[in-house]
Amino acid sequence: MAEPERGREGWQGAAGNPDGERLGRGGCHGAKQPWRGGALPIDQLRGPRLQAALAALPEWRRAEALAYKFESGQAQCAAAYILLCRILRECYGITEQPRFIIGEHGKPELDLSAGLHFNLSHCKEAVAAVVAEEPVGIDVEMRGRYRPSLAEYVCSPEELRWLEDGDRVGQDTLTPGENEGDCGRDLRFTQLWTRKESALKLLGTGITGSEGLKGLLAEDRFLFDTRIYPRYVCTIATFRK
Repeated sequence: MAEPERGREGWQGAAGNPDGERLGRGGCHGAKQPWRGGALPIDQLRGPRLQAALAALPEWRRAEALAYKFESGQAQCAAAYILLCRILRECYGITEQPRFIIGEHGKPELDLSAGLHFNLSHCKEAVAAVVAEEPVGIDVEMRGRYRPSLAEYVCSPEELRWLEDGDRVGQDTLTPGENEGDCGRDLRFTQLWTRKESALKLLGTGITGSEGLKGLLAEDRFLFDTRIYPRYVCTIATFRK
């Protein structure tokens, strides 16, 4: 897999500027994948802009957003849904506002007959959404998550070694840190975290406990598209064929 891209804020695989009209098709190992999506920042979504976004939501989603006490949570909930609607409209020609159905293991599904899968994610800095013709998972996380105790809980011994020295992890090569020391280690940890989280969301069954998290990536079951932005990292996961 190619190294994660370091790019402007915008869509993974997007054509044109991130606020433009087109959403791009994602790629992995040089082959086109049947998904569209990525992450966008939400730092400007507050005050009147947030109120306008909330007003554009269907009533059920607006109620979910307003259940958050603070504007930051409301913005994340609203923006993730709006992002999903944009992908459905611009890439799949679906103009109706979707409603979610909760699947067998609690994973949301689209209330549509188009046979599409989706996934959403958000953090304080950004929201992320992906739509695909096959199961898919996405995760976006702020940079700065590294804690030694957390790394020891979720990472295998090989992954822990890679956090320290940047050597290869399994059959994938993740990007080294931007700088040596704590900055590079934190970036590498955030990449691993988004890969594990997006894989869990792809599976839709959930894995609890340290051992399950440590061994999650060992079997090489997944393909990942990871993009690095100044304040966050986003990863899309699909099954390896």
